[in-house]
Amino acid sequence: MRRTLLAAVALALVLGTTAVASAAVFPRSSFPARIVDVSFSTPGGISYDPKAPIEITLTLLNPARNELDLRKAEWRVTRTRALPAPRPEDPWDVTLADVEDVATGTLESPEGFILARNQKRAVKIKFTPGKYGHYSVRLRYGLADLKSDWFRAVAAAVVYEPAPGFKPLSPCMPNYNEMRADKGDYRWLGIASRYGIKWVRGNLVVRAVPGKPGEFDWSEAEKMAQALRNNHVLLLGDLGEFPGMTVPRLGDKPITYWAGAKANLVPVPESFDKLADYVQQVLKRFGDVMPAAYVRNEPWELGSISNYRASGAYYRQLLQTVYKAAHAAKPDVLILANDQITNFEDNIQSVEGMTAFVDATSHHTGWTDNRGAVQSAAIGKPAWETQDWASHYDAYVVASMTMKLAGGYTKTNPTTDSGYLFSVGREHMGSAYDNDSDFYSPSAIGQALSTWLHFIEDTDFAGRVHPATLPRILLFKGRAPVQKHVAVVIGRIKAYGALYKKDEGDVDWPQITTFGELRLDDKDATLSVCDISGNPLKRTDNRFDIPLTEEPYYVVSSRGLDDCAARLRAATARYEGNVFHTSLQDFTRPVADKPPVRVTVTCGIQAKMGATVALTPPDGWKLEPREIKIPALAPGQSHVAEFKVVQAVEKPANQYPFTVSIASDAGLLEFREVLHAAVFRKATITVDGQLADWEKAGAVPVLLSAQGMIVAEKVENPWQPLASLKTADPGAIVARFAGLWDDKFLYVAAEVRDPAGELRPSMAKGTYYLMHGNPFDYLYWWGPTVPGTRGCGLKIAIDLRRPGDKLDRWIPAEYQRRFEGWGNHLSADYEYDLYLGQQNVVREKYAAIVTEHLGRLANPFIAKIRGGWPPFDEPTFMATGEPLPELWRLMTPGLARGNYYPFTPRPRRDQSLLEEAALVVKRTEAGWLYEAAIPWEELAEVRPAAGKEIRFSFYVLSAGQRALSWTTGRSACRGFQILHPTWITGDAIETVWGFAE
Repeated sequence: MRRTLLAAVALALVLGTTAVASAAVFPRSSFPARIVDVSFSTPGGISYDPKAPIEITLTLLNPARNELDLRKAEWRVTRTRALPAPRPEDPWDVTLADVEDVATGTLESPEGFILARNQKRAVKIKFTPGKYGHYSVRLRYGLADLKSDWFRAVAAAVVYEPAPGFKPLSPCMPNYNEMRADKGDYRWLGIASRYGIKWVRGNLVVRAVPGKPGEFDWSEAEKMAQALRNNHVLLLGDLGEFPGMTVPRLGDKPITYWAGAKANLVPVPESFDKLADYVQQVLKRFGDVMPAAYVRNEPWELGSISNYRASGAYYRQLLQTVYKAAHAAKPDVLILANDQITNFEDNIQSVEGMTAFVDATSHHTGWTDNRGAVQSAAIGKPAWETQDWASHYDAYVVASMTMKLAGGYTKTNPTTDSGYLFSVGREHMGSAYDNDSDFYSPSAIGQALSTWLHFIEDTDFAGRVHPATLPRILLFKGRAPVQKHVAVVIGRIKAYGALYKKDEGDVDWPQITTFGELRLDDKDATLSVCDISGNPLKRTDNRFDIPLTEEPYYVVSSRGLDDCAARLRAATARYEGNVFHTSLQDFTRPVADKPPVRVTVTCGIQAKMGATVALTPPDGWKLEPREIKIPALAPGQSHVAEFKVVQAVEKPANQYPFTVSIASDAGLLEFREVLHAAVFRKATITVDGQLADWEKAGAVPVLLSAQGMIVAEKVENPWQPLASLKTADPGAIVARFAGLWDDKFLYVAAEVRDPAGELRPSMAKGTYYLMHGNPFDYLYWWGPTVPGTRGCGLKIAIDLRRPGDKLDRWIPAEYQRRFEGWGNHLSADYEYDLYLGQQNVVREKYAAIVTEHLGRLANPFIAKIRGGWPPFDEPTFMATGEPLPELWRLMTPGLARGNYYPFTPRPRRDQSLLEEAALVVKRTEAGWLYEAAIPWEELAEVRPAAGKEIRFSFYVLSAGQRALSWTTGRSACRGFQILHPTWITGDAIETVWGFAE
């Protein structure tokens, strides 16, 4: 669909400069006229009455040499929906799909139907919507034997009337940075206001006066401010920089990191007094329309997409400067920080006294991630979710914002490139708009937002119905004196968001992603149910059958919220496919002991459901019984089906494939998983890089391959050389991992078959990141994009405490229970990084690096062939000694969960090298060998004992990439994901290992 629409755009642009011999040569996807103007009979194309006619006037231009006969043109109006990207690899490709036809006809023009070349003609289209929703106009050019395809030309929306009055507490706060504000056209603010939007996030357009340092041109900002006032819209602005500010320079060139990019947008500290003066001038002039501001976008150490590469210490000084100046000018202003959850923890929460310089917090988050809201609540400040990066179709945006409010955010900002309030020319409608046109027409996402605001405005989150299952049902109760309430039913969400595949993702994993319905009884006719557009759902047989699709629904009871909640709890969910979350656990005792096979089954929907579990074991195994009937499980309830092992056959590869079959009224679910004996046996060994004592101690290794199972019959001994292990791909990375324990240490050993021999810089005696020279030593000029993704290494992690019970130094215990969402399952209690670090220094002198950098900036050819890549190349290092085996502490209970490495020094015991551990890391003929002994004093919370189980995981890094992960493809690590997360997916540490004698 996208290709067809883009073809229409491209052809329309070509027709403006190229003659066409005959109308008959137009491709089927073309329309032979440009739309050069559009107007609606209702302001902004928004109507509040589905029964009232809407008239759209299109001004068409004939760009061809031949005359254009409009009598051959047809139009069609359809009710449409914004749908997710049809291809997961292109998450920004939001498309419009037709729900139903509304009206059709031929173009009418009182001025005639024949257009000469370059002639314009106004044509009118009139239709009556009939329902709330978003409507698109399609055009088609009819020929004698051939008709062009329909293409979407323009849109008109019908929405619920926003609640009357000026309500600055509106929870929806879209961006306007991509909405052509720099062209001085603020018509879109009128549309935003009519939608019910009361806040936008963006920047005032203020310019420096050439030749007059410290003076500013306020004309464009005044124009925008007046438009904000006229439309009763408020602005969340950025006060972290000022026009004409002095930026760090090398020679006569400003420091930049991408060829052709803006300079590093940080004022030099010496100009902070000028920044303070600018902040005061802005708020004295525009404080009435900008009652809140944030200080920098994504101020990450080492650099962000905002071209910010300053240290945390610099950011804190910047924040304090803006905070003090802003409150001096406007005492009730809200100053926000910091636009990233872990950065807020690193830069503000964990630094004594810094929370005093924050009035509210700013976060960007993914699906069901409320950590930022809990962090804010812990310091008594409101949380604003200012960048919810997610797929941008209407149902998802509504569902995501609903979850944000339920998670504790007071405002939510669905960041998008697809334009939610309106469509701007060719960029969003796929039509034949002129490339430079500024036509604003309402979008399907904007219509859905308006309906959402109609229901959600003046309410507070009140609770959930069956929070652990689908559908997600969230309750909102009206604030006094407004006694309104609503339940939002979210049946199914599958969103791609900022796509990030890790370990091949979880696209095919058997989770609840099918469609269904929620049967809600309404014998007394006291309920009302509306779809995402506000249209009432039909009551049938004294009940509502609410579709459990990607579209949220709104439920209201005339008897109040308690009645609504009770009725929804009694409702029954039915899905077309799998409704159980099913997981298998590895054996936590040696296979020779015949440990049972445990299958955990959890009811994942709002209904009682029973099932029959059957297992197919590996060859030579016998289980009792053959199948187990599970009684009806309540929503969210789990049951462990335990199969007794009557006969077991040990495999040297320690890999045992089982097939699971779950039969229920919802259908049949089958999947296959390889189990292992995941056992720490008790023994004492010497950490010397020789593993013969491991074999002698009876350690049970697990074998892992990037190509799946090791061919079992080729494994004669689990400790045989890695080179002899057979996989589908002879070059596949293979790892052998084992653990032991005694009363003093946890021992781990790993061998990795990996041709990559990349070392990372030593953290003890090496250069890991680089700062500029004095006086710009608060700026980074090089560092890894993500710390910890350099070189080869092994990471191990232990997860002891459940979400809500973490020993977080920055979150008081009473707030821990407020954490929710998939992301909190990924938080290890202990995590360590084992690697071989190269002692090194940077080969080049700083002066030589600067000279080379300036040469690149002055050479546009280099910038072109480098594709805009940073002109600062990665440094070349010179080894200064033998590589050092290093064990780096990433996480322990009570440690701040921020950046992986402490670029900003902290005074407390924190992430650091664990000197107390014994460690060998060395390069071998096959790849790598790791052997370590970690004292139990370091792992004090574990408290090992024979028969005890812990959640444990490990993964292997190869040349900076995660090559192998113990949790990949494991059902236990994914069972909690009821809805697909959308920011960075990962695997929870739910794999269990056992201690044995």
